[in-house]
Amino acid sequence: MQRKMLIYCAVLATMLALCAAALPAFAAEAPAPGQGEGGVSAAQAPTYDPAKTKVAVLPLVNGLGREDAEIKASCEKGGERLRSMFAERSFVALESKAVAEAVKKLGVDLGDSEDRTKDTFQKIGEDLGADLVVCTVLNDYGAREARKRAGEAKIELKVYDTREKAYRVRATQAGNKTQSRSFMGSFEKSRDLRWGALEDALNKALKDFLKPYPITKKPLETTKPEETPARN
Repeated sequence: MQRKMLIYCAVLATMLALCAAALPAFAAEAPAPGQGEGGVSAAQAPTYDPAKTKVAVLPLVNGLGREDAEIKASCEKGGERLRSMFAERSFVALESKAVAEAVKKLGVDLGDSEDRTKDTFQKIGEDLGADLVVCTVLNDYGAREARKRAGEAKIELKVYDTREKAYRVRATQAGNKTQSRSFMGSFEKSRDLRWGALEDALNKALKDFLKPYPITKKPLETTKPEETPARN
């Protein structure tokens, strides 16, 4: 009995040693916070000269499977917000109209996940002379009522480097914005929380990537989402 116990302890000790040896390798392979497969942490990413780096922000994709005036306006405003995040740090943010025209000319359907690939981003970047291509998909957008009202959003965001032919950001990011008091039935306030959640998700997804680049300019002016009728 005592011999069996000694054998059991020896086997257990060996297993624990093997697990401990495997932990460093596992940690090295784990993606950085906010980064998905293929993402690069801020420490690994190359340093850019913003004034010489052209950024093409693709139209923000509605991946919700539904559309209304508010969602359309929020996607447009989200794209403008992304441009502003780069422009206010002195990156050369290409005009939205020029980017949209390039996407159309190349026959790219951003709503089709099979078109949102490195090859596609490379073609768009080369057509526009862009160093970075930013693609964002809105996958969740809503508000809930519990003890307090909260806006919720979830995005998939990619930043592709056309020179390195690699992703610098590839993240799935949730965002939220809460209101301390309940206001069930107030569509306008509810809409503001939804937009706040989307903005929060965009900020979090790019936080590490943009951290080395301080804000040097005023943010671009963004259009306000058009007024939409209250939902039933």
